[in-house]
Amino acid sequence: MKIALIIFPLHPSHGCILQTYALYYTLKKKGHDVTIVNRQWAAPSLLGYLKRIGKNMYLRLFHGYKGAIFYEGAYPKSNMVELNAFIEKYLKADTITVYNERALKELSHIHFDAYIVGSDQTWRPKYVPNIYNYYLNFIPSGNKVKRISYAASFGSTRYEDLVDTGIAHEIKTMLSRFAAISVRDENSAHIVRQLLGYSPEVHMDPVLMYDFTQEIAEYTTYERDYIILYAYTGRLSREEENYIKKFAKRHNKRIICVGHYSNIADKNIICNPLYVFSYFKNADYVITDTFHGTVFSIKMNTKFCTLVRDSNRNKLEALLNKLDKLERKVEKLEDIERLYNTEVDFYKTNQIIEQERKKTTLYLKENI
Repeated sequence: MKIALIIFPLHPSHGCILQTYALYYTLKKKGHDVTIVNRQWAAPSLLGYLKRIGKNMYLRLFHGYKGAIFYEGAYPKSNMVELNAFIEKYLKADTITVYNERALKELSHIHFDAYIVGSDQTWRPKYVPNIYNYYLNFIPSGNKVKRISYAASFGSTRYEDLVDTGIAHEIKTMLSRFAAISVRDENSAHIVRQLLGYSPEVHMDPVLMYDFTQEIAEYTTYERDYIILYAYTGRLSREEENYIKKFAKRHNKRIICVGHYSNIADKNIICNPLYVFSYFKNADYVITDTFHGTVFSIKMNTKFCTLVRDSNRNKLEALLNKLDKLERKVEKLEDIERLYNTEVDFYKTNQIIEQERKKTTLYLKENI
């Protein structure tokens, strides 16, 4: 089957790149002809560009940020070589990058058999260029092409937010044309129930579902005696940074920050995304405040703790609860020490993941 995979916009993020890689190769290995549709943001307005500069200046002054002021990201463009090379090698040949709806409409000339939306926060209005594009509004109404989603998410958006902003009815109309709907979390499932009156399937992130055994064996690192800090640049408070720095010193561990910059790290690394698994596997402990930092830790069965914030509480608590790891949540800073001294049993979690893989396989088989 010829499939268009409508993804969360590709950007310099290990989680974003690896989830795309995982879903793309899952479909390829099932014999499908897959084209990645990378719907990117248009160039920012002058006001948007000035806001970006202001943000990066703030990060440099107060959080030790070393990246370029005029470039949005944890590292300057010159340090993105590994990520760009990875995309070039593994994804670019089958990727079409578009910047507007007109370009999306031209995809109809390719005659796809199915469009798949996912995964990640593709249905969160704040996070994507044109929210309606991710409900496939660009496909002509008379086109009978199959529309499905896989592990799509509304993020922290609530049903009431869609109503208040006046977009709930449009989204309901577009979702009603989908042959099958799969979401990543219970909040998103609740929204779909409110909109359509039935429960969608809930599936896990493609990184957890895909078997990376071959890639992990090929991309190996030999670092030892360290903890990983996997947190967005500038999001940790001064109090959190000071606690983590003292914690690492107390346990005689280096801090390695992967994918994002931290001024408290002994080593900041931007690497080929496939090396991420080895860094997580070899770590003595992972401290993260992100969804994919939690996913990588669980996938590699590495002791970890997750700082949950109001902005990501929905998705992180849903993930931890689903995988029987809610006890790894950090509610107060002292939990970082307590959880480091508490062993983690991944047996039940690994069983859940295996069952979820079977669900994913069946869903894709039945709907493509």
